[in-house]
Amino acid sequence: LVAIMGKPALLRKEPPAEIWQYRGQGCIADVFLYEEGAALRVNLVEVRPIGGTQVPAPTCLGSIAGRHHTNE
Repeated sequence: LVAIMGKPALLRKEPPAEIWQYRGQGCIADVFLYEEGAALRVNLVEVRPIGGTQVPAPTCLGSIAGRHHTNE
């Protein structure tokens, strides 16, 4: 996840889960990871708008991943 999206803007730990929050162009993505053995596995991704304009999930996630790869 970090290799694709970078470090989260906010990380909240609520065992057995972690919520990683990312900010994209006009959107926020919350990635819910749950413990699976010694590792964490993505269980759910929720995307919501910033400022009221709905952004499709693929567009939001693409803007986050694209920004991360441009900053490398």
